[in-house]
Amino acid sequence: MEDLDPALFRNDWPHVLMFRGRNDPFCNYMDPICEELEKELKCKIFRIDVWKSAQSMELLQQFDALGKDKCGGVPYFFNKKTKYHICGATTKANLKKLMKNEECDAMLPPDAKELDFTEDSQVSEGMTKFWEDLRAKAKEKMARREADGGK
Repeated sequence: MEDLDPALFRNDWPHVLMFRGRNDPFCNYMDPICEELEKELKCKIFRIDVWKSAQSMELLQQFDALGKDKCGGVPYFFNKKTKYHICGATTKANLKKLMKNEECDAMLPPDAKELDFTEDSQVSEGMTKFWEDLRAKAKEKMARREADGGK
């Protein structure tokens, strides 16, 4: 894989990137949260649609490789200044930390009650269990890596 384009690290470009997929429900869930935080913090998020081109997908893979853990999906948030990242949809408070250059939880999902992908505004038990299992697996993986000296 080629080196990252140095233009992506220009100081006049936003320092927070969001790799997203058009019509992805988790990306769409994060859009209004991103807009709220952009206004509140006066900090722009540079959005890149990975489904638009192979180059955008390759760019996601390059930035993903810079993070502590691999994500491999969208939405994926990356702070160019700190190299902190967030894999997937997350809470407003967690994204705010990333945007403020503060340490954040890379695998913190949103509260399942906040997710609304059904017409009757109910989140299925299966979705709740999915997020709980994902978080548990992420914590186990991080604990194993820390025990192995970060490898």
